[in-house]
Amino acid sequence: MSKKLRDRIEELEERHRFIADNLLDAIWVVDAETLRYEYITPSIERLTG
Repeated sequence: MSKKLRDRIEELEERHRFIADNLLDAIWVVDAETLRYEYITPSIERLTG
């Protein structure tokens, strides 16, 4: 994979993380096989106390 492509992917991942981390709604990702949470937005703390 070229450096330019890796840099672009990293930039998009950072942008996605910024958006997800600053949402007012809760988003979570669960591994379908293990049913373990892989990601939960920080907003869950504001929603649940």
